[in-house]
Formats: sequence, C-alpha cells, structure tokens
Amino acid sequence: MMAAGRRSNTSRIARAIMDGFVAWVSAHLDDPDPTAAALVLARLEGMLFLDAVGRRDLADLAASAV
Repeated sequence: MMAAGRRSNTSRIARAIMDGFVAWVSAHLDDPDPTAAALVLARLEGMLFLDAVGRRDLADLAASAV
C-alpha cells in the first residue's frame, strides 16, 4: 500500500475500501466507536503481515492474546 503513494487513484480506492472495513467492523462490535474498529483491523492486518513474511509463530501468539 505504501508504494501506491498518497495521491494516486490506487491510494484513494484503498482508503475507501478501508473506510468500508471500519464501518463494517464498527457495525458488528458492541462499541460503535471507530477507534475500536481501527484497533481490530490493525491487529488483524498485523497478524496477516507476520504470517505473510514467514512468522506464523508470532501471528499465532498475537491471536492467542486476543
């Protein structure tokens, strides 16, 4: 995502997709605060990144701490 740049069409599309994810997660939490949804998404994305770079062990540790 960082390679897309902050002003490109790809960046705007990615931002819209993430806004949709935040809205969806917020609607499914007991707390509609977008901060809570952002934390859920950041944790999930972090675990996916750890797994993608070959550190599934760390992703599993993070998932077990949830």
